[in-house]
Amino acid sequence: MISAPTEFPPRARATWRGWAAVRAALLVLTAVTVLAALLLGVRDSTVTDLERAVTSGRASDVQVTGGLPPDALDGTATQ
Repeated sequence: MISAPTEFPPRARATWRGWAAVRAALLVLTAVTVLAALLLGVRDSTVTDLERAVTSGRASDVQVTGGLPPDALDGTATQ
C-alpha cells in the first residue's frame, strides 16, 4: 500500500518583475484621464458667464446644440 505524504511542500509563488511597469502605466493612465476630464469636461454655465467670456476674449466661437424641434411653436429646452 502507498501512503500519501502528510505534509506538502510550500507552493512556489510565481514572480514577474513586470508588475512594477504595469502599476506605473496604470498610474500614468489614471493621471492622464483625470487631467483630461478636468480640462475638457462639460461644465454648467450661464448666459452671463458666456457674455463675460466673449467680452474678455476667452471665447470666440459658440455652438448651440439641442433645443426645440423645428415644428415647435413654443416651449422650453435646455441647451
